[in-house]
Amino acid sequence: MRGIFPRIIASLIALTVIVLLASCGGGKQITPAEVQRVPLPEIEFSITLPPGADISPADVSFERLTLEEALAGGRAPSDLPDSFRAIEAFVIRPEDATFDLPARIRLVPEEDLPSGTRLFLFRVGASRRCIPIDDGYVQDDGSVSFDTNVFGFFIVAENTLIARPSDAFLCYGFADVGDGPIPLTVNFHVYSFGGVQPIEYIWDFDDGTGEFTGSDVTHTFYEVGEYEVSVHGEDAAGSVSPGFSTIIKATSEYLPLESVEVHVFPTEAGAPLVRHFLPTVHGGVPPFVWDWDFSDGYETDERDPIHEFAEAGIYSGSLTLTDAVMDQVSDDFVVDLRRVHLSALPSFGYAPMTVSFEVAADGLGPNATVILDCGDGTRINMNLADEPVLIHHYDEAGTYPARVEAFELFEGIRRYAYSLVMNIVVVEAPIPVIYSIYPPQAEVGETVTVFGVDFGFVQSEGEVVTFSPDVKAEVLDWHDTYIDVVVPDTAVDGDVFVTRLDQGRSYTSDGMFFNIIEPGQEKQPPMILLLSPSRGPVGTVVTILGLNFGATQLAGDRVSLGYQHLIIHSWQDDTIEAEIPHYATSGDIVVIHDGMTSNGWHFDVGYFLVDDPPVITSVEPASGSRGQMVRISGENFGAYVPGSVIFLGAIPMGVTSWTDNQITATVPAQGNDGAIRVFHHGSLSNGVPFVVFPSTPDLYGLEQL
Repeated sequence: MRGIFPRIIASLIALTVIVLLASCGGGKQITPAEVQRVPLPEIEFSITLPPGADISPADVSFERLTLEEALAGGRAPSDLPDSFRAIEAFVIRPEDATFDLPARIRLVPEEDLPSGTRLFLFRVGASRRCIPIDDGYVQDDGSVSFDTNVFGFFIVAENTLIARPSDAFLCYGFADVGDGPIPLTVNFHVYSFGGVQPIEYIWDFDDGTGEFTGSDVTHTFYEVGEYEVSVHGEDAAGSVSPGFSTIIKATSEYLPLESVEVHVFPTEAGAPLVRHFLPTVHGGVPPFVWDWDFSDGYETDERDPIHEFAEAGIYSGSLTLTDAVMDQVSDDFVVDLRRVHLSALPSFGYAPMTVSFEVAADGLGPNATVILDCGDGTRINMNLADEPVLIHHYDEAGTYPARVEAFELFEGIRRYAYSLVMNIVVVEAPIPVIYSIYPPQAEVGETVTVFGVDFGFVQSEGEVVTFSPDVKAEVLDWHDTYIDVVVPDTAVDGDVFVTRLDQGRSYTSDGMFFNIIEPGQEKQPPMILLLSPSRGPVGTVVTILGLNFGATQLAGDRVSLGYQHLIIHSWQDDTIEAEIPHYATSGDIVVIHDGMTSNGWHFDVGYFLVDDPPVITSVEPASGSRGQMVRISGENFGAYVPGSVIFLGAIPMGVTSWTDNQITATVPAQGNDGAIRVFHHGSLSNGVPFVVFPSTPDLYGLEQL
C-alpha cells in the first residue's frame, strides 16, 4: 500500500471519493454485512397557498396513492420519461386549481432517502404524460419541497442516472503505526465522506477480540503475527460504506526504522484551507522526533498537526522523523488547496434547453488550463479572467453530467483540480396536440372549443390560438385539455393552431381544419374530422368522420385520393365508408359533395404493421346527463398514448381511466345524442348509441309560488 496515498489524497481533495485504511502491507476491498435501515422522522404533509389564492386551506385535500392505485387510475408511473423512477404518487384536490404565484408542497417520501437526494416533481396531465414541474433536494429531516402553479395528480420521481449522496458514502481508516514489537499499541482514526449522520464505524482487529465501534479507537496486539484490520461505516439512512483492510505486523523485537508516510485530510467542509496531517511509521525505536516543514513559513514538532494555510493554491512540504537510536527517514508531500466551482441555470427543463454556466476558481495559477465538460461530448476551453460565463445548448433530452477540470504544472508534474458534477436534466417538451374543434364550423364572433392535451394549465404571455391566416383569437378560458376562443373577424377557412411557451421557446401544435360560415350562407362545404385507419394497402375500407356530407350521395358526389376515386360502401351526413382503389398512391383524401370540396386528410397507401382496431361491447349507462361518468367496455383499447380519444359524435370526452378492456369517461358539456367511439393508434372502433339528457331548466323564482 506504500506510495499510493499521495495520489489518493490528491483525488480526495478534488472529489472526496476514496476508501482506504492506512498502514503497511497490501489492502483489499471488503463488503460488510447489511444492516437494518434507520427510518427518518415522519413529517406531516403540508401545502402553503400563495397570496390571493381563490381557495382556502380548508378546501385543499391530499391523498397518497400506492402504485396499484396509480395504475388503476390510468396514471401509471410508466408515463415517466426514461431513466426516471417513481418514488411517490399523490393527488391534491381540487384538481386543476391554478394560481398566478406558485403554491408550495412539502412532504416526506415514504421511501427513506439520504439527505441531498435530488427529486423531481411531475404533473400527470390529460395526455397521461408526466409534465415536469419542479425539482428539489431531500433535507436533513427527510422532507422535500416543490413549487407548483396547479393542483392535480403528481408523481415524485428520481433520476436513476444521478447518484444519490449515499452512493458516495466512503470511509478512510488510518493507523499511526504499521509494525512494531508486542505489546503493540496502535491508534486508529476514520474519516468519512458522504453518508447521512449519525454514522457508526465498525472495526475488526482480526485478533479474536470482536468488533469495536467509534471514529477514534486504540487497540493493543499482544501476540506476534500479521493482523488484517478492517473498518466500514453504517449511516442513518441504512447505507453501508465499502470497507477497506490492511495488515498490521506485530513482531518480537523492534525493527529498523524503514519509512514514514504522510496522509493529508480535509477537516471539514467549512474550513477549506485547513488540513490534518497524519503520519504512519514503519519500524523504528520510540520515542520519535517530528520535524515538519510546510513550505509556507510554518514549522512544528507535533506528531499529527492541523495547519491552516493562508490562501488557496498548491503547497509542498516535508516531514523528517528521527527515532531513539538516531535513525532518520523523511517523506515529501503535496497539499492541493485549489477550488473550482461550477453553477448552471437552469439545470432542469425542456429540450432544446439553453444553459448558462458560470465557473469560479480559487488558487489557480495564471497559466492553468480550464476546461468545461458539458457532459454531452462537448469540451470547451475557458479563460476565467475574461469569460467566466458560458452559454451551451442541449438539443436532445437526457441527463448530462457537466464538470470543470483545471490543470497546471507543479514541480514538473501536471496537477488536476475538479469541480463537483452538475447534472443537467433535459426532458422532452410536452408538444400541444389538437384532437378536435367543436363546433367545427361557425361564424366569426362565435365561441368554439379547441380540444386536445398539453396546452398548459395557465395561459402565459405569448401563448395563443391562431386561425387561418395566422390571426390570433380572443381566449375566454384556457385549460390543459380545452380552450374556449372567439372566432376572429378576419379568419378564413383553414387550420387552427395552439402555441405554448416554455423557457422562452414556443411549441406549436398540429393544425386542425376549421370552416368559417359566411353570414346568410346556407350551404356549407363538407368537412373531414377523422380518418380510420389513416394508412393501409389497396382494398382498405376507410371510415371518414365529418360534417355536411349530405344525407345521401348525390350525383357527382365522390371521395378522391389524388386522381383515384374511392369505392363507396356507405354514405351518411357524418360518416362515409369507402375503399382504397387499385393503383392509388399516398396523398390527401377529400370529399366532394354538391359541388363543394372538403379539407384534405392524408392517407398512406402501403403495408404497415397495425394493431387490431378497438371494439366496444357495452356502454354503461346507455344514457346520462352532461358531466356524468360512463364506463366503456370492450377489447383492444390498448394502453393510453397521446392521440387516444373517446368521441361522442364529433366531441371528445374527458378520460379519467384507460385500460385495455375498460375506459371511464365523462359526457362533454357540449354533448348531444350520438355514437360513442374509441380512437386508438389510428383506428376507430364501432359506434354505440348514447342518449344525452336535456339540461335541467333554470327554475329561478319557483320558491315564490
